[in-house]
Amino acid sequence: MNQRIIAFCLIIKFIYANDGEHVGNTIINVNGCCSQHTTDGELIEQNKKLFENISTVMNDFEQRLETILGTLDGGSRIRDCQDVQRLGYDTTGIYTIYPDGTIGFPVRCDMDGGWTVIHRRVSESDFYKSWNDYQTGFGNLSNNFWLGNQQIHTITTRGWYQLRVDLETVSGIVAYAEYNVFSVGNVDSMYKLSVDGYSGNAGDSLANFHNGKKFSTKDRDNDEYSGSCANEPPGAWWFGACDQSNLNRNYDDMEWESFTAKDDPLRFTEMKIRRWQPTAEN
Repeated sequence: MNQRIIAFCLIIKFIYANDGEHVGNTIINVNGCCSQHTTDGELIEQNKKLFENISTVMNDFEQRLETILGTLDGGSRIRDCQDVQRLGYDTTGIYTIYPDGTIGFPVRCDMDGGWTVIHRRVSESDFYKSWNDYQTGFGNLSNNFWLGNQQIHTITTRGWYQLRVDLETVSGIVAYAEYNVFSVGNVDSMYKLSVDGYSGNAGDSLANFHNGKKFSTKDRDNDEYSGSCANEPPGAWWFGACDQSNLNRNYDDMEWESFTAKDDPLRFTEMKIRRWQPTAEN
């Protein structure tokens, strides 16, 4: 319910900005909700009715938002952080995007290039999560998070996307890897990875070994190993048998084989995507 209430506020704001019809007809009456003279049973029943009322209104606004979004063509929707940046927002932070087929979801935007961040580790954090967690996303968009395989799939199937991976070790050495092609398949493909076209100074520890691989978690084994790559060591990823990179391992054991060293582990990792932009080298 808490996540839906947050979404409710965003939905109302969007509808007010886009719907010519006045949306203030529905009133939620909370007067007398919590009188000191009510019994515990009455208070529980009143709270139950209040939440049912809120849910009804939220469903109505969500349907109206979906109708509004359905009238927009692909070029009018805010598909990713590049579109957010083109609207004049130039501060890195959290914004809501509206890819085709969705009513919107929040993302972290790196406005140094209009990147949509899909993975971030900046401190000790638990990434040993289930298939469902990785499917829908988890964490705090201001700190450590995985955006969600379904969200990544939804974004990357709406255009030609590239990937950038930023890495920094405990000693402060920084490196990056960029890929001109990046997409994640649908759930039926087990969120299969498509990645190619490496450049950078971190070395290619992704496309070289993980391209075409399915996603595996501790409770969903889709790898090519006789055991379970997601449990040995713990960390979900696109595994073969097993890996040359895995940024979802335990924080002190994140791997980018062509760059990391045991005596200087990673302390910062970030994966981010944007629609492909040609450069002088392309």
